[in-house]
Amino acid sequence: MESKGMGSRRANGVGWRNDNSAELRRAHSRRRALAALDGRPRLPGRGWLSFGAASIVVLAIAVAAVISVDSRSDEALATGPTACASVPAGYSCTPLLNKGTGATIGELFYQRNGTTLTMFPHVFSSPSGGPTDEKLCLDDDGSPWVSGASCLGNSAGTKITSCADLPSPTSGEEPSGKYEVFISGSDPGEPLHWTNQTIGSLTLPRFDVCVSTYHKFSFHFNWGGSSIEAFFKSYYTTPTPTPPPTPTPHPPP
Repeated sequence: MESKGMGSRRANGVGWRNDNSAELRRAHSRRRALAALDGRPRLPGRGWLSFGAASIVVLAIAVAAVISVDSRSDEALATGPTACASVPAGYSCTPLLNKGTGATIGELFYQRNGTTLTMFPHVFSSPSGGPTDEKLCLDDDGSPWVSGASCLGNSAGTKITSCADLPSPTSGEEPSGKYEVFISGSDPGEPLHWTNQTIGSLTLPRFDVCVSTYHKFSFHFNWGGSSIEAFFKSYYTTPTPTPPPTPTPHPPP
């Protein structure tokens, strides 16, 4: 088994030794002596340059991994400078991303009420018409949501176009690397049918989608020549029952 000590590793195919080794100390002493003789600073050897380059690559990979994990925060895959700057009361918000470039081009206001998820997509360019080819993928675990997997036709283990066919999150596990449920269908009576509604100062498409107790979502649609998607979480909570009206007391006869 290869030792995990620094002296036995290789970086970019170039060997290097532990910086505590006697040989390396002697090499440094020789370089310092030569620099003192001619007055010029000495550059590190190629082994150290290779080690430095490898260290930079490893650091970049580590930073990218941290960014990838951090970007999957409680609400969104990414954040934009203008997305979610003004969110209607009672709603959460996540950026809308251009699927091709990853750029933030809008925002999605959403609200959870029991097993119903309400969504209002707002594209900043205000394209005419409305969303088309809508798809919503549901899951109750982190894979593949955490990697930013798009909701496409083959993205889930179960595909439905009716709320009556929506399986429970406990009914079985999806194949590895897939969402649990793929919802489509935007005709009247289907899960992703939408109507325009005013929210705050905006008139936007409103979706009211059956989602059972799933809590991770990948939403995809086309609008204004762009392929658009959003990633977010919204947890199920038991709806607060509306209290019955208080009876008005009548004066005694």
